Amino acid sequence: VPSIKEIKDNNIYIIVEAESIRLKKVRVKNNTLELISTNVEYPPVKVETEEVLEVWEYHSKLSFGTGNLEKVTLESLYEEIQDLKRAK
Repeated sequence: VPSIKEIKDNNIYIIVEAESIRLKKVRVKNNTLELISTNVEYPPVKVETEEVLEVWEYHSKLSFGTGNLEKVTLESLYEEIQDLKRAK
């Protein structure tokens, strides 16, 4: 996403910070991003926009089975990317 201003509330994004990468539903409030987990067990987290290095829009998931977005984790995304690299 070229600018924080282009984030659409309640869409899912990959938020890159200095110490972490998160896949979250996002709401923008002034200079703060409210990061809402797709896993209902985790509470929302607030991050100042200055702390965000990059924002990537989550477009789709390639999967060979059934599942839903509520079970998507950073670890599962990493594993899927590794699987795709091995398939080359």
